[in-house]
Amino acid sequence: MDSSSGDGSLEQLGKAEIPEDDPVSALAAEVMEEDSLVVVLSAHRSSLIRLWRGASLSPAAAFKAHHTAPVAHLSLGPRSGVLYSAASGSDFTVRAWDLNAQACLRVVRGLRARPTCLRPFSGAGNDVEMFAVGSVEGHLSVGSVGRGGATHEPTSLVHHGHHKSPVADICVSPSLLVSLGKDNVLAAYKISSSGIDFVRVVPIFEEAASAAFVQTRFLLDKESDEEEDMETEGDDEDKSLAVLTSGAGGTLGLWDVLANRKLKMREEVSSLTLPGVEVGGVRVEGKSVLAVQEDVISSLQLKAKRRRRKSGGKKAAAAPVAVSLNFNQVTDADLVCGRYLVVAQGSRYGVKRNNFFT
Repeated sequence: MDSSSGDGSLEQLGKAEIPEDDPVSALAAEVMEEDSLVVVLSAHRSSLIRLWRGASLSPAAAFKAHHTAPVAHLSLGPRSGVLYSAASGSDFTVRAWDLNAQACLRVVRGLRARPTCLRPFSGAGNDVEMFAVGSVEGHLSVGSVGRGGATHEPTSLVHHGHHKSPVADICVSPSLLVSLGKDNVLAAYKISSSGIDFVRVVPIFEEAASAAFVQTRFLLDKESDEEEDMETEGDDEDKSLAVLTSGAGGTLGLWDVLANRKLKMREEVSSLTLPGVEVGGVRVEGKSVLAVQEDVISSLQLKAKRRRRKSGGKKAAAAPVAVSLNFNQVTDADLVCGRYLVVAQGSRYGVKRNNFFT
């Protein structure tokens, strides 16, 4: 779907037919720097990873993941052309892949429990590429493929009690990493040149399923002074950043993790989701915000909101646009460059095929 149009409409640009006996288990996408093409990666029950190129989703390659269980998590690293995968079950490994060669670069072993989420990131001030893996037991494991392919075993950082239940999601900024637990807690870490250092736990007192860093200048209610307060704390990279969480009841929350407080969002952002329907995930990129609720995609294009002048009123805010995909349920979605939305239909109810939209 193309979410770049002014009215927020979504246009189908491509669709791929997937065998009904090999459904999608994980999804990742990005626009490649060298040719500006959308690249989509899909993992399947058969342990195949399929590569699709272009908005029309032309099949380009397929290769075996070599995990001992179906791949549950795919994520593209900060370096173009490196893919990370983690499996369900007792595989307990993370694999790094060279997409150009469809070859495994490294196998990192030592995870303590079944992975629940996977997020690559870069070390502070260097070109070391790392990854964080959340687990069903609340561990957060961090590893690295290093410079020139050097590999380090992941280290559990949260087994001291920062999460007492499964890790639901991980989000990263240039200098912060935040994990979201099903225990209704955010755990914040500073990213260093060699890993992450614990900062604090932020209780959010509401059940949440996903988390994403966002620029507060697009999301904050500017009638308050919260953004000015945020800019006095943290490093330069942290200024004007907050964590957006999505809740089980269709609610959204905005959190300043460094100051340990909840922020007031703009009204149109608060109304993005459908009340009472679980949010499967929120995708934020630039000024684009999208929420996935079953088979409904809600989108919002934001602009920086200015304070009202005494001599005049404020302009009407852009309203969220909700589009039903007429699927039984959406299992995964990825927003690419704020423009392309890639969606996989899944199927606990025996739907015959999976569809991708960009």
